[in-house]
Amino acid sequence: LAQQGFAVVNPTYRLAPEYRFPAAMEDLNAVFAFVMQHAAEYGLDTTNLFGIGDSAGATGMAAYAALLADSEYAANYPFTPPAGLKLRAIALNCGTFSMDDMLEPMRDVLPQTEPEKALHLLDIPKHITAGFPPCYLMTAYGDFNCNQPMKLFAELKNNNIPYQYKVWGDKNNPLGHVFHCNLHDPAAHDANKAETDFFHSHIQN
Repeated sequence: LAQQGFAVVNPTYRLAPEYRFPAAMEDLNAVFAFVMQHAAEYGLDTTNLFGIGDSAGATGMAAYAALLADSEYAANYPFTPPAGLKLRAIALNCGTFSMDDMLEPMRDVLPQTEPEKALHLLDIPKHITAGFPPCYLMTAYGDFNCNQPMKLFAELKNNNIPYQYKVWGDKNNPLGHVFHCNLHDPAAHDANKAETDFFHSHIQN
């Protein structure tokens, strides 16, 4: 990203099971609040903000984009997004978006009280509205989440949200979950370049 001319903020977040949902979402909100508050100090362009999430981070980024677009959905979270924050586009890489049959696999992430309610909040297809940002969806042939991006197609189309979808690799070179993080892999370079090209197409001057 930085090599493509973007200013990059690369945060971490509290991890489950020690810190359960919505702790990671609170941390993500704090990051965006910091960006909005300190943009001038770091030379950041808050009119052209983009979000990227990989794996579980893709789920969180999708949920955060959804709450920015829908105040009713946002009211379920114990924080308020920073004023003026708008994401021009997002990239969701190798994420889980549909929470069908995910209660047990997600048990250590969800709060011990009302886990079903929390799981519903993370069921991204149910919370996409017309204000959801343009979206780049990426996975790989060998990714265990390879069928997940398709779970978003119907709602993205129904809400007229621009999106691109890309599956990298094939049966002879399946790649795998978050393969694009291996910067020594030429396929990772190509995947990341395609993603930044998508972002460049949504920059507003």
